[in-house]
Amino acid sequence: MMKRSCILFLVVLFTASVKCYALKVSDVSTQCPEHPSTAAVDGSENSYWLSSKGMSPAWLTIDIGKTTKINGIQLIWGDKAAKLYKIYISSGGRKWDEVTCVDDGKKNESRMIFFDDKEARTVKIYCEEGTDGDEYSIREIKLLCNIEETQTENPIISIKASSEGPGSDGAITACDGNDLTRWASRQGSEYEWIEFEFTGMQKIKAVEIIWERASAKEYTIETSVDGKTWDLQSAVKDGRQGERRMVLLKNEPEAKFFRVNCFSRASVWGYSIWEVKPILTGKPKFPGKRTEKKTELKFDRFQSHASGALKKEWLYRDASEKLVKNVTASSTREGHEPVYAVDPRMRTSWFSDANGEEWLQIEFKEGVILGNLRLKWNYNPAQHFKIQVSENGSDWQDVYEQKGAGKYEQKYISFDSVACRFMRILCIKPTFDEATSGDYDSYSVIDISINPAKPTPVWKQN
Repeated sequence: MMKRSCILFLVVLFTASVKCYALKVSDVSTQCPEHPSTAAVDGSENSYWLSSKGMSPAWLTIDIGKTTKINGIQLIWGDKAAKLYKIYISSGGRKWDEVTCVDDGKKNESRMIFFDDKEARTVKIYCEEGTDGDEYSIREIKLLCNIEETQTENPIISIKASSEGPGSDGAITACDGNDLTRWASRQGSEYEWIEFEFTGMQKIKAVEIIWERASAKEYTIETSVDGKTWDLQSAVKDGRQGERRMVLLKNEPEAKFFRVNCFSRASVWGYSIWEVKPILTGKPKFPGKRTEKKTELKFDRFQSHASGALKKEWLYRDASEKLVKNVTASSTREGHEPVYAVDPRMRTSWFSDANGEEWLQIEFKEGVILGNLRLKWNYNPAQHFKIQVSENGSDWQDVYEQKGAGKYEQKYISFDSVACRFMRILCIKPTFDEATSGDYDSYSVIDISINPAKPTPVWKQN
């Protein structure tokens, strides 16, 4: 029996359903006579809207028919897709709010985009740059309406996994409504699985998976009515570390069991999942309440997830407290060693011994997910620098770059969350010294503080 837990199940229905409103095109910038804008909302993927050649940017405005809450949109693109496009919503058609910007669109892609509940009457798809020229084509547009949001008993009565590894709170915690606990498989194994059993037969619309940094690059979702014979429903081949993904099950199968099969690792570790949330069709009905003694929740602040805002004292703690294993640099001056850049004292600092390309490197005790730094320069900052990360200390990835920094500047730096074991500041160009009319002969960092980050959600249809 699972411990008592309430999970929010957001029941979402496409506008093609009779419970949602019929979509109409209220405005279009351009269209070809043989491929009108109405084809994007006619319920058929065989027809499509096509903008006129040479008319970019181009847009399409959809009228829902009534102000209602929406929390997502599905765009099924044709051969002439938008690489860069934005989604705007409006309740009256005058003031528009941007809800998302996509810069990696692909032709013939079916993209599911989620956002927080928004009151809207009209939705605009604004295409700015094409994948192939300046034409755009959309086969179908579907909106997700928030019909009902209720608290119900957890429909999962049993969870089992192929293995348990270091740091695992148990397979049962992968669907306990709390994304501070996690299931972890044994390390180094390629094939692992975790299996869920419902109280009864359920129609499954999608499965949301919140991965820890030890995620799967390739995995599948399978369903079963008896727990013995399994049917493949969806396959993912581009999983990323620390991502949050909604995997749609195209035919909304009815099943009593579903399983996440992991085939290829996205990290050097095994597999680890904070939470799995099945999205069910219709309002689920479950038997009476189940009870079990409460278990104390674990909170590891050096992991990537927190269900709410972190307490202030956790933010930007001095990196040397528990995260850092070693600090090195390309060069250093005596009495200003690299470790002084991460110690709790603000009167100490690291100085390089040259002003060419110099670097300050941090090795963490274990892999962490980074997304935020606080960097305080001395009087001689780098006018051009990069933040780089690595898993092995030799192959580096740029995550941030800046040209121009002020003396004694304290800089809060944010970038897309990334898993790493090493991080470094690569100083490329020194500051100009007005007193001597030349460049300073070194770089100096007073303090680096780390804030392990919750990964940026990646909402994407497989």
